[in-house]
Amino acid sequence: MERFFSPQKKINTRLLPVGFIRGEKGITYLATIFAIAIISISLTATGSIWSTMAKKEREKELLFIGEQYKKAIASYYKWGRVYPRTLKDLLKDPRTPAVRRHIRKLYLDPMTGEADWVLVRETEVKDKKGRKIARRSKGGGKVFIGVRSKSTKEPLKVGGFKKEFEDFEGASKYSEWEFIFEPNKGSNPNIKK
Repeated sequence: MERFFSPQKKINTRLLPVGFIRGEKGITYLATIFAIAIISISLTATGSIWSTMAKKEREKELLFIGEQYKKAIASYYKWGRVYPRTLKDLLKDPRTPAVRRHIRKLYLDPMTGEADWVLVRETEVKDKKGRKIARRSKGGGKVFIGVRSKSTKEPLKVGGFKKEFEDFEGASKYSEWEFIFEPNKGSNPNIKK
């Protein structure tokens, strides 16, 4: 061992690994660490962007599905001036012997991934300040006039809604997005007062 590292003797470079004498071994290691760090940072940024895009898509889907439920409730109301009791009533109207569908299928809540919609009962309707509006209807609170998500997550979209969803402006969670049909508000031009 002494013959290779003795200061008095000349080092035999043929027996040493390549790059040992020139100091290239440390630079290659640093370059590899640096490349891994850059790749990690870019993957993190890509994951964050993808997550935000997926959330925006789920929000769009929630608005679409909520609108479908609102239209289905309006259709159900049109055929008897009463609101439905369950979501299944929208799928197959129990008031008629023939099959009458007001909605094509029962949708999953895109924010929770489950069919766990909260049915908005008529006595649960709130004004813009969050106060409950007490009303009586046929069915005495057993019927529902809208749906909302169970999700308490904060929405990305807080403004720029269509006119029919302007009540969603400034909502702090998805469960505040209530898709409600009220015939007296002109929610549906096909429903005559």
